[in-house]
Amino acid sequence: MIMKASDADGDYQFTAIGIDSRKIPLVKYDWKYKEVSHEKWQRFDKYFHERAGEIISGTAGVKVLITGKSNDFSKLSESWKAAYNPMER
Repeated sequence: MIMKASDADGDYQFTAIGIDSRKIPLVKYDWKYKEVSHEKWQRFDKYFHERAGEIISGTAGVKVLITGKSNDFSKLSESWKAAYNPMER
């Protein structure tokens, strides 16, 4: 039984914290979705990361503050990019 796994660089780590035998039903959400190819999803994912500040700042009523190294807060810049490190390379 595998209880812990990680990638070669240590960027992704998964650890099972226990095994449970309770009977809990699976929940299936009835969400509307659009099927896209794997390549289109990867392009969208990268686009979102590269324009994260612009997308988040454009969300009505949302104020995002980020913490700096000295634990001070500053407003999220529209030019901010989220780290892009996809599991699939």
